[in-house]
Amino acid sequence: MSFLEEIKKLKERINSMPTLALLREVGEELEKDSPLKLEILKIYKEEMIRRKFNSPFGFLVNVTKNESEEVDLDKAKQSSYFRRIATMKKYALYSTQIALASLRIRECLIKNNYQDLIEFLPLNGNHLGNVLKFGYAGMIVYRGLYEIMRGYGEEVEIEVYEIEGEGYFYKKVKKKDLELNEGEKVVRISKKKSIKSLFLSKFVVRALASAITSYAFSIALEELNEGKRLKEYNKVLESRGYPRFYDAREVLEFDKDLKKELEEKGFIRGEELEESIKKELYEFKKKLIKRAEEIAKLMLVVPLAKHYLLKGEGERRVNPLYPNIALNPTKNQIKLFGVANNIVGVELERLVEKKLELEKKLKGKITSKELSLALAKKLFGVKFAKELLKAKEEEINKSYEKLALLGGE
Repeated sequence: MSFLEEIKKLKERINSMPTLALLREVGEELEKDSPLKLEILKIYKEEMIRRKFNSPFGFLVNVTKNESEEVDLDKAKQSSYFRRIATMKKYALYSTQIALASLRIRECLIKNNYQDLIEFLPLNGNHLGNVLKFGYAGMIVYRGLYEIMRGYGEEVEIEVYEIEGEGYFYKKVKKKDLELNEGEKVVRISKKKSIKSLFLSKFVVRALASAITSYAFSIALEELNEGKRLKEYNKVLESRGYPRFYDAREVLEFDKDLKKELEEKGFIRGEELEESIKKELYEFKKKLIKRAEEIAKLMLVVPLAKHYLLKGEGERRVNPLYPNIALNPTKNQIKLFGVANNIVGVELERLVEKKLELEKKLKGKITSKELSLALAKKLFGVKFAKELLKAKEEEINKSYEKLALLGGE
């Protein structure tokens, strides 16, 4: 059977599949990793959107109102059940969209011969699984990274619709035509400001932020020595299913086995962590978060900067570093490159902005690499140009001379 025939057969099969069966099958597909996963998940996504999994609350049943307590109780049970189904629908679709974004990111990374992040991508759609392995520390780094990726760009105005149904209420951003489920009504329309960032897909942002966070912690943990006592504490936590560096005080009341083991090893006294381990835990987490944040910013900014510096507009169009990123970023979007200046040691956004500006002016008279080498030398010196763009001094100087002859500023 050909690939097209398999896809056609899959579409026909899931079209009439009961909702719970579809939810179960989507969950199973998310855990697989096959060469056809991207195309298969696209089919499931289309079917879920056809069934309005993106706004599932309209499927909550309206039970006839009645004075009797028995009917009221029955109505409450049905409402609770359908709310759970609605939540499962939204989660299944959202996870599928994260998985699709991860698969597209992987394709781009492979094409660009950039392997570092691939093993950390949330291909199963669980983007927070990567993050929560590192507990609250992971969430701090992930959240900071997400805000950076979405926070620099052009301010636009969007419409938010507040929608009410029978016993539920939710908000929805209008993109094209607003579709309402049966029994729903718009009770309020408001406008708010949003940022159009360099990353045009929120799913790409979440998947990429997850991968970079996980990568950053893996490197930071290799660099930092947590010490023998803290390692032993972490070992107890992991054996009980908790993330490393977790503050055990939060669960001592409920997890008596954990409490007993920690007491036996001298890590807690009563309901409190033993003073020395508490101090060690606090100090190490502070260092870990700081280093992971530095690595995460570098992993975001440096590869992206090289993408815009070493590729012309045509190559950026056919071979982006990540899916759905701006082809020619605006001045406000380029500000993102400044978040790692204190780590890189230079104002990287100046280099990217100047390169993109001269790229248009010189129109192919100099290659992207030559232009970037010349500008890197002019702005920040030969040493920086060598380190960032992996070039020899002779190549840098020739590029600098070529740009001067062309009248480059």
